[in-house]
Amino acid sequence: MNKSFLFVSSVVFFLITGCGCASNLKNTSAHNTAQIEHRKMQQAASELMVTLNTLTQQSNRIAIQGRTLTEEEIIFSEQVSLLNKRFEEWKNKVVEVPNKFQTSKKAADFLKEQEKQITRLEDIFRQAKELK
Repeated sequence: MNKSFLFVSSVVFFLITGCGCASNLKNTSAHNTAQIEHRKMQQAASELMVTLNTLTQQSNRIAIQGRTLTEEEIIFSEQVSLLNKRFEEWKNKVVEVPNKFQTSKKAADFLKEQEKQITRLEDIFRQAKELK
């Protein structure tokens, strides 16, 4: 009986610690993925800032010409202004990667939200490229 109890106890202990390790490994993997994606997102945001600065300079040059602006120029300036506004809103909503995730669900939720942030950034970038 003692041998059976010892064996069952060992199996239960192994299952409990094994499950915990798998969960920790999954959370660590999600954390690493989140950090990599966050760095990519920051790099893309830096590139977008350069593009938006160029567009803003073009818009400013148009505005100071001292003549009535054409409809195209007005639309261009409004679109540049809107893109700058959307980018600022995006920056305010970006969430930093936490030091660690408490659960696999929180990790998955964070990665989903991060994916949405990347999609929003890509959309702004695409629209900015179309204006150039």
